[in-house]
Amino acid sequence: MNLGIFLSPGDGLTKMTESGQDQRFVEFYLRNYLKYFNKIYVFSYLDEKYELLPNCVLVPNTLNWHRYLYTFFLPIQQSSYLKDCDVLRVTQFPGIIPAIVTKLLFKKPIVATYGFDYPYFAKLEKKWFQFILYNFVNLIGFRFVDYVITATLKLQKYLSKKISSQKVILIPNGTKIISKKIKKRKSNQDKIDVLTVGRLEVQKNHQALVQAINQSKFKKKIIITIVGLGSLKDHLLSLSEELDVTLRILDPLPFNQYEKVFEDKDIFVLPSLIEGHPKVLLDAMAASLACIATRTTGSDEIIKDKENGLLCGFTPESIQKALDNLVENEILREKIGKNGQETVKENYDIDKLLDKESKFLFQIAKRVSKDK
Repeated sequence: MNLGIFLSPGDGLTKMTESGQDQRFVEFYLRNYLKYFNKIYVFSYLDEKYELLPNCVLVPNTLNWHRYLYTFFLPIQQSSYLKDCDVLRVTQFPGIIPAIVTKLLFKKPIVATYGFDYPYFAKLEKKWFQFILYNFVNLIGFRFVDYVITATLKLQKYLSKKISSQKVILIPNGTKIISKKIKKRKSNQDKIDVLTVGRLEVQKNHQALVQAINQSKFKKKIIITIVGLGSLKDHLLSLSEELDVTLRILDPLPFNQYEKVFEDKDIFVLPSLIEGHPKVLLDAMAASLACIATRTTGSDEIIKDKENGLLCGFTPESIQKALDNLVENEILREKIGKNGQETVKENYDIDKLLDKESKFLFQIAKRVSKDK
């Protein structure tokens, strides 16, 4: 049995290296899929080279066509590879168009991830062309998709209104425990290290976090590190300088190097306006960091307020209140960090979750093979 994977429009393995996600994709997703499939084809939108695992084939966009044009011609140009696939896996729903064309041409079943509310995400960042495009893709995609994998109960409920509930599969995101033993962080009354990870864009709401620190009664002892790239970098640096907030912005790292970033931090904050089922929050909990997250879909299904994390609103005032609570209470930080890591161990082990997904994909491929 062979698996075909469609990446998001415009995406490729070398582009994933910018955010450090290529290693997560290869070491977790591909390695688990290979337990059930003989060969895996990864269809990229880039003309690129990247060394994958044995029996994994990277199929590049050698024509180097624009992603919107290539999305329709990919099934034709790469037909020899697609004919060899037994099931198609779409990593994010906006990438479903080439899978639909492939289904129409070669009758291949489609399993796609619906990670978050794509139209709302585009609207939030005032990307109106993408807003229209995502609504169109949803309209077509819901008609042709065979199964949709989603990570949250709220999205499962939403999708069940769009397609048959039997076609909606709930599989949360996962991660691995970064530190096997919970490290008791050194109490330092003079400094509290706060970390957040995410694109430097409106969606991530970093400006509210900087403003929250400015309003904090512990402002002088808080050092904030943001790991990410994006268009708001200069704005955030200027704002922090204006408000006299100590801010460092670091470029993304490969997934296996994040332990170095997590290990010396005290608090992790995810102040996003919208999320799906945030992997980075799970990563921080796996590292036993005391976590704060806004009440977004996904985050509020991972965190039980005041047990394994703190939930807050989107405003600087709400974030500041939660932050001050953790800064002044070291015992609470340790408790939340410990409970967060236990939550990941019990519910979000990525190997167990991907094994469930891989078995599901294999059963679909096996069923199709019998029907031939």
